[in-house]
Amino acid sequence: MKTALILKQQFEETQDKAIAYIEEFRSRSVRSELSKGCRYNVLPFENQLNGYKLNGKEIKKPIKDNNCFKYHFDEKNQLILKEKMSAFLDRFNTFKMYIYKEDSIETMYWSGDSLSNITEYVFENDQVQIVTCHAAQGTSLERYYYENGQLKKIHTLSKSDQTEMDTTNHFYYKEDGSLLKIIKTWAIGGSRVIISNEQIAYKKLEERLFKEMKKAIQTFSEEHSEETLFSLAFSSYIEHADLFLSAELTERIKNDFQVEETSDWSYNDFESMDLIMQPLDDAETEKVTISVVKAIKQIVETDWFQLIPKSADFRCYFFNSGVESRDIDNPKINKILDGVSYFK
Repeated sequence: MKTALILKQQFEETQDKAIAYIEEFRSRSVRSELSKGCRYNVLPFENQLNGYKLNGKEIKKPIKDNNCFKYHFDEKNQLILKEKMSAFLDRFNTFKMYIYKEDSIETMYWSGDSLSNITEYVFENDQVQIVTCHAAQGTSLERYYYENGQLKKIHTLSKSDQTEMDTTNHFYYKEDGSLLKIIKTWAIGGSRVIISNEQIAYKKLEERLFKEMKKAIQTFSEEHSEETLFSLAFSSYIEHADLFLSAELTERIKNDFQVEETSDWSYNDFESMDLIMQPLDDAETEKVTISVVKAIKQIVETDWFQLIPKSADFRCYFFNSGVESRDIDNPKINKILDGVSYFK
């Protein structure tokens, strides 16, 4: 395995030789393919890790499109060079070269005649284990982690003269073993979807929750028609993909009534609904939360909800991962529930 120092030296010795390397790799090509979209991964999910789906279609001629690629293969049918079109320049202007060794693969990535990085992928038992990269901006070290033969995460530590970044890419799969999504997390906090093969239908989620909550609340009110409803809580736990409904039917002294805890309410979690049954990043989590809140708003503003027997000071509460909405500094939630009856 090459050290970062050796890669740095190699980078410095190579960075002004773009034309020579491009000509050499093209000369070694025994066949080539043109495609619109990415068609091949040499390394685990290398295209998906850059946000590209592996759904390219072969084409006969180059097209002026940033999603146009040219693949070159050697006599062993190994991909040795990938060229990417620049629509602005109307020519192939980025190049990725693959060098195959006994227990590793080395890549060089060029943007025009500028060398962006040299990377070494070290294999053990036909699986990438450690990746060392030297780029113009700094260096990085990656470790790959597997479970039952599936790649589960890649931990990356990147360093430059000014900064250090600790990130992890998490891989999630469908039941058939195909990739569901990749989510990047930062050690300092935060997450972002790199790629997903199953889009979330937020509007359909909102519509489904409305129907399920309507049925649950109407059934509950019919079963307790002779009792008075003092409070109703909607508790969303998106990380567990659950939405719970709780009701308080006992009039209590206000100091004894713990609003922030529904566990001791008369009917704690009398109904539950599924949310999104897949891992979510920060942005998706917020969008699901907004869909939940919009469905709740629709519920409490319907005519049938107004007819349910309620106390004069009846209140509704929205708990987001155990925190009551009035204590959450989320302007989007506040904007939706602001002025809505029963949310004070």
